[in-house]
Amino acid sequence: MSQLRLTVASLVLLGSALLPASLTAQATEPVGPDSVVYTNRGRVVFQHKTHAEKFECASCHHEAMAEKAFERPRQKCSDCHTDPPTPPMTTTQRNAMHDTEARAGICFDCHKTEEAKGAKVPTRCADCHVREGGGA
Repeated sequence: MSQLRLTVASLVLLGSALLPASLTAQATEPVGPDSVVYTNRGRVVFQHKTHAEKFECASCHHEAMAEKAFERPRQKCSDCHTDPPTPPMTTTQRNAMHDTEARAGICFDCHKTEEAKGAKVPTRCADCHVREGGGA
């Protein structure tokens, strides 16, 4: 009987020692907001949660660059990419998302890839950028 109590007590202690570590790991993993609203070129509501459920964080949140180390994992784009760019960075937030002339950037590249797979994704400016009164 005392052997059984000792075994149960050991399992309870072991479980309680491991539980906080797993909870802490989950609590410190940044998940980001449900959505992000940009207003500098028409109102764009970026559905962060929807994208995060479908793609790896690293699809958009790249590793730190030599020019500017991260202060924390998975920073907001605007922490480094500003308009105008803040040295040592040279890429504006707009061009990091999409360079309209080059038709390239995180948004453009991913949307082109997903469209080629047959996904229904925004491909025109007005699909994302909504001006007051409608339109791009």
